[in-house]
Amino acid sequence: DASSSPVLEASFFEVQQGSVHDLLPAGYPQVSLQELAEPPYCTLDSNLSVHRCDGAGGFNRLLDTYFTGLEHRRKGMHTCFQIAFLHPSGGQSYLRFVEMAWPRGSQAFPKPGGAVGSSGGGSGALPDSSASPEAAKRE
Repeated sequence: DASSSPVLEASFFEVQQGSVHDLLPAGYPQVSLQELAEPPYCTLDSNLSVHRCDGAGGFNRLLDTYFTGLEHRRKGMHTCFQIAFLHPSGGQSYLRFVEMAWPRGSQAFPKPGGAVGSSGGGSGALPDSSASPEAAKRE
């Protein structure tokens, strides 16, 4: 029975240094994020693009939403593909796929004491396992 099924809504956004940007429309418009003490633990403002993905063609719309966001994401940014389930009873639940960006180049490896700094070559590659621990300490 379709009347007892939840409505599905999908969105895709990126987060970097406290700034949230919508990945579905052109231009990466900024949206606000508010943290909550209770579920769903955060809420995004109504300017976030939401694509309804239930009913006939819903699965294809869900995939289109995902791939559009994937094509628009920028390097070095954390991303979140979110599916909201709006239940007929009025409740909401969320499924969030979060991809955390790994720092590249000179920001890739923490120095002793927790400070992030140069990895030497700045290439973003893993450190040479043949290097001595003493050499790593001098960096």
